[in-house]
Amino acid sequence: MDIAVQADPVPVPPHEKRIDHARGRLAADSVSQAGIALVELGTQEMVDPGQLRAIGFENPPGWLTSTDWAMPAVAIVSTWRDMGYYMVLFLAGLQTVPRELHEAARVDGANVWERFWNVTIPCLRPTMFFVVVILTINSFKIFDLILVMTNGGPGQATTVLSQFIYRKGFQENQFGYASAAAVVLFLLCIFVTIAQFLWNKKRSA
Repeated sequence: MDIAVQADPVPVPPHEKRIDHARGRLAADSVSQAGIALVELGTQEMVDPGQLRAIGFENPPGWLTSTDWAMPAVAIVSTWRDMGYYMVLFLAGLQTVPRELHEAARVDGANVWERFWNVTIPCLRPTMFFVVVILTINSFKIFDLILVMTNGGPGQATTVLSQFIYRKGFQENQFGYASAAAVVLFLLCIFVTIAQFLWNKKRSA
């Protein structure tokens, strides 16, 4: 008669846990710093087309003067401005991932990529939901960058709803029109937030 012997899982030494944790923090910090540096470099090139011409671009885009490139320019600057805040949120979410789940997955033979997709990403779902909701609301109510960079131009290329409310209320003195548009903006934010909440709840079920 064959007797099956179940081997006890091999415990992970504490020093290896500390090394893996340090490597994860170092990798996250490196990705964050590299991303910020690249976006900042891209922003510097964006605001000075002469530098693009110097490296071989004959017709660089008019970032803030072209109706095709004005909104992408605002999006790039907004990403650069807010990247650090959302990176801190994700780093905080990474601290809540239980190490026991990674250790169990490692004992089961999962590699780094499998642990990332099957352990880290599901544990980060609440953080990702919060970030998506905040990003969506901030995108709807963005105002300061539009006012400083383009003032809604060129033409109406970057006139968003918050800029429209400002113009109607404080420049044209159409306060009723501006109030109605503000209510529409509020309802849009509520609708999108509820839709995202229901979708996240359905995914979590």
